[in-house]
Amino acid sequence: MTAPGTATTLSVMTTSRDGILAATVIALLAACNSASAPPATDEIGSVLISPATVTIGVGQSRQLSATVFTVSNHVVASPAVTWTSADASVASVDEDGRVTGHSAGQAGITAKSGGKAGTAMASVIASPPAEGDVTVDAGTVYQRINGWEATAWMSQWSCNDVYPTTTWDRYAPVVFDGAVDLGINRLRLELRSGAERPTDVFPDFIAGRIAFEDWRPTWYEAINDNSSSTSLNTAGFHYGELDLEIDRIALPLKQRLEARGEKLYISLDFVDFGRQSSFEHLHEPAEYAEFMLAAFQHIRSKYGWVPDGIEVVLEPDNGAVQFTGSEIGQAIVAAGDRLKAAGFSPDFIAPSGASALWSQQALPQILAVPGARQYLKELSYHRYRDVTTQTIRTIGDLGTQNGIRTAMLEHIGSGYEDLHQDLKLGMVSTWQQYTLAGCATGDPGGRHFLIDASDLSNPRVTMASRSHFLRQYFKWVRAGAVRVEASSAIGALDPLAFINADGSYVVVVRAGDARNFTIGGLPAGRYGVVYTVGPNDSSPQQSAIDAGDVTIAAGEALATGIPGHGVITIFAR
Repeated sequence: MTAPGTATTLSVMTTSRDGILAATVIALLAACNSASAPPATDEIGSVLISPATVTIGVGQSRQLSATVFTVSNHVVASPAVTWTSADASVASVDEDGRVTGHSAGQAGITAKSGGKAGTAMASVIASPPAEGDVTVDAGTVYQRINGWEATAWMSQWSCNDVYPTTTWDRYAPVVFDGAVDLGINRLRLELRSGAERPTDVFPDFIAGRIAFEDWRPTWYEAINDNSSSTSLNTAGFHYGELDLEIDRIALPLKQRLEARGEKLYISLDFVDFGRQSSFEHLHEPAEYAEFMLAAFQHIRSKYGWVPDGIEVVLEPDNGAVQFTGSEIGQAIVAAGDRLKAAGFSPDFIAPSGASALWSQQALPQILAVPGARQYLKELSYHRYRDVTTQTIRTIGDLGTQNGIRTAMLEHIGSGYEDLHQDLKLGMVSTWQQYTLAGCATGDPGGRHFLIDASDLSNPRVTMASRSHFLRQYFKWVRAGAVRVEASSAIGALDPLAFINADGSYVVVVRAGDARNFTIGGLPAGRYGVVYTVGPNDSSPQQSAIDAGDVTIAAGEALATGIPGHGVITIFAR
């Protein structure tokens, strides 16, 4: 979890983005995220240099950045860092971490702080890296990727009917395995406002004692646990639905990712779409804080962990109950303070408006609330209304200027075209279409996997059409990756480039037609090439086609191609 406190800015570069000068802030946060500002006694634990490898020509320079962590994984603000080169005749490095090539060869670059050191490798070639139809520039760095999100919905009770356990047991593992292969590593758990009430009718619904139509009206029927916001009555909160989502979805997905050495980032999303009672949490910040504290204490007590983040409210500009940016800011401060006092330090994610423009306009209102800035870690928006290129660009700029991650966290029907724009203009670190899986007629979007349970004894799972293209990004660009500059003078090629936390390069190119092309600026090594194209008039959709590996030498451009419009991914082996 990222910490309460101002994000650490380690270096600032000014670069041109589509003709507009924008400050590119490298806010290198801990992969496992940090808690509040570390105590003075918290000693240095490690140093991370980004990028871990750099290839430059003689006379060229590239900027490196160092993130310093304490032994408890806090990010150290304004650390004292000493830079050295193992061979200054090959590559020298100045006090700010800028490397300059002098002669062909390799030189290790070291950054030291508090007795700990991190290393990177600088490869210098006699001539600059070859330019190509697509050119990668690792010296210009944009956002850090946090994860690819989905909502924890897999037809737990599909089409208003409860699947038998045996049916779930047949299709759920297929979805989990598919989701991990797709690249999902962040999960949204929805917690309805009606979880605060003296009785829980959800078990009656699951047991078949009441119908869906009898359970649904209780979703947002919040009933205060007592008249005090400072004295929590645990008997006034019930988590039957939340526990089912954790047991059936979060835990299996979490276990699968951990088996791969990865972490599942979990956000708890407050949902209140109905005015079914006079008690509304977000109109009373202290009560909202108590609601979140009760949920965190319940999850920790039952499961031994807590969510990484809190999505403050789902679509506050939508539904019978609507909330202002100021109310969201007040809720953030109240909950942040209450949780911090109890030893919790989640990211706060807001405002998640259904309107992208509303989200853009709400941010200044949130930040105007004293104390909100220290807790707000992610500026989130949805794509349902008021989506323009300028709005997406402005959200990206606002995030950069305020040191806050940006995220597009829901749009049923969005495909890779929207993802590409959100990454490039919105500078998003997280992106969500909608749910993991669900029953559906056809393929309307919003589900990564489609479940056909017409035969309950033999349910079938297929990947939704849009997810084949999203996989080209999700699978190879992992949490902790940094987006770097990639450009092309060819209008039909729209590239994005990333450097994963392990130093491996990934280039994702959105192609408007069939063509062969070259990529310059990649380090020497072996690269895999996979593409998804179509469908078109003459051929069906072709998904995850392995085009074979390509090996390049230092300074050599990588030659590849795509047989139609779609997405091609080039990734270091």
